[in-house]
Amino acid sequence: MKFGLFYGTGMPPKPAGSTDWAPGTDARLFAETLEQIEFADALGFDYVWFAEHHFMPDYSHFADSTAIIAAATQRTKKIRLGTGIMHLSHRHPVIAAEKAATLDALSGGRFEFGVGNGLPSEYAPIIGDEAALLGSPRRKEIVPEVAKMLASDGLYPGYTGEFYTVPPVNIVTKAIQRPHPPLWLAGARAESTVEAGALGMGSLVLSMLGVEDVKARVDMYWEAFHASHSAAGVAVNPGVAAFSMTHVAPSDAEATARVGDAFRYFFYGLFRGGHNVSVPQVNVWDEFLAFEGKGQKAPLGPGMPPISAFSEGPGNLVGSPETVRRKLREFERTNTDMMVFTQQAGRIEHAHIMESLELLAVDVLPEFRARDADHQRWRAAQIAGSTAQVNSTL
Repeated sequence: MKFGLFYGTGMPPKPAGSTDWAPGTDARLFAETLEQIEFADALGFDYVWFAEHHFMPDYSHFADSTAIIAAATQRTKKIRLGTGIMHLSHRHPVIAAEKAATLDALSGGRFEFGVGNGLPSEYAPIIGDEAALLGSPRRKEIVPEVAKMLASDGLYPGYTGEFYTVPPVNIVTKAIQRPHPPLWLAGARAESTVEAGALGMGSLVLSMLGVEDVKARVDMYWEAFHASHSAAGVAVNPGVAAFSMTHVAPSDAEATARVGDAFRYFFYGLFRGGHNVSVPQVNVWDEFLAFEGKGQKAPLGPGMPPISAFSEGPGNLVGSPETVRRKLREFERTNTDMMVFTQQAGRIEHAHIMESLELLAVDVLPEFRARDADHQRWRAAQIAGSTAQVNSTL
């Protein structure tokens, strides 16, 4: 397996009773994020992924993941940097291609291009309420054209689609990776995993629901990949990456204490605070405490599991190095290509995240890296029948 990190500036709670954060909170979190990524690069982590979210104040303040990636390119040397994701529901394809190529050039060819729809509550205020349900069709139209734009050496011939018309243009900057950076598709639903496999894009999936869920995703991904003869891009990037809430400390008790309610608040902010578009803002932290005080685990809605299914799910990696190694071996058996660790959440301290990164790199991951050759042979067998050009860094 390969190993990555995920960042979406998991915002700390607002001060009790306040409708906003203290001045400088964003700047501090951005600075801590870059310090952690620079440390992770030195420790040998393979990838880092950055979210894009809009109008979700109690969850994420990364409205422009490309800006933080640009900053990270100048503070790292080897780690690969990916959008996890760039929204294509409201972004013009030429702008998307220009941003992706610029990041690839700034990073010296280390950019991974992850895309997705975003939520209707995020893009409806940008492109209009009447288009709120058109995120997926827009993305499906844009992805193959963006790939062609990135692959064009001179004049891009243009295209006419349902949502955009682009004349013949010379799109610059040019990406370093040819024909284009590896393409990834994110999605919480199983249908997204199948779509990614059929299109030859890497699949970014969640692992909080446990090993069996990830195993099912891996199996359905490769079944779709083997059955398909099409590709979203000029080249394919076959593979699955699973995201897990993670924190490693010297002991299980210390890891659990450090996490506290951070992961529950992380998902409460996502599912409740993510719909806090209008002003004045509410204090979602106060709501969360009141809900927890009633002994409830913040249900996501009718027919949905409680937040605890994600925040305290069997797929989370929290504990001592020994405990996390044991849990990670279960994921290794699913043949997922990458585990991605989410650590920045709630009130978890920066110093503790830095220690967790070091414990992961030094005391957890070496045994899995030693077995990566076995996984690479398995991957090669899965890809062997494909006639498409492959440009994967997995």
